[in-house]
Amino acid sequence: MAPVVAAALISGAVNLLKTGYDHYSKSKSSDAAQQGIQYQKDKEKIIDQEEGQLRDWYNRNYYEDTTQRADAQELLRYTADQIKQRNKSAAGTQAVMGGTEESVAAEKAANGRAMAEAASKIAAAGASRKDNIDAAYLNGMQGIAGQRLGQKDKMTDIEMQRAQQIAGAGSALGGLNIDVGSIVKAFSGDGSDS
Repeated sequence: MAPVVAAALISGAVNLLKTGYDHYSKSKSSDAAQQGIQYQKDKEKIIDQEEGQLRDWYNRNYYEDTTQRADAQELLRYTADQIKQRNKSAAGTQAVMGGTEESVAAEKAANGRAMAEAASKIAAAGASRKDNIDAAYLNGMQGIAGQRLGQKDKMTDIEMQRAQQIAGAGSALGGLNIDVGSIVKAFSGDGSDS
């Protein structure tokens, strides 16, 4: 085989290898990046779901009527029962011992203040509860925002890694240079070692 033909065949084979390796490397890095991107998209769906659950929790708890909660209803019921018993006791005492209407009225007024105080405590507890719900919601939303920023950073990292891998794939075999003149000299026996 003529040295020029052999050199051309070797050079062509090396170029074919370069092209094949470059294509294979780009394909592998692209596949890996696609898997990474899909994983990040799956995580994004989970974050969206978490955000929806947090909003539902907030709406359910923040807008809840605190006077209708079981603990508030129990306090109101207990206070009302106590007031009824005291009002009956005051009326009985007045009937048996001959108290004045003013003493009964004073007892009823005190009992009315007790009911107002119970309702005031419920309202204050409700306001405090709303403050706590706001704080928890804000904290949760900040956590979700942090997760979303992390997702965007990770997606950027994946894209940058893919670009670096594709660039690296091209240069991996690109540094392999074939000097056709040297191959021809080697086959023809004209090369001298000096």
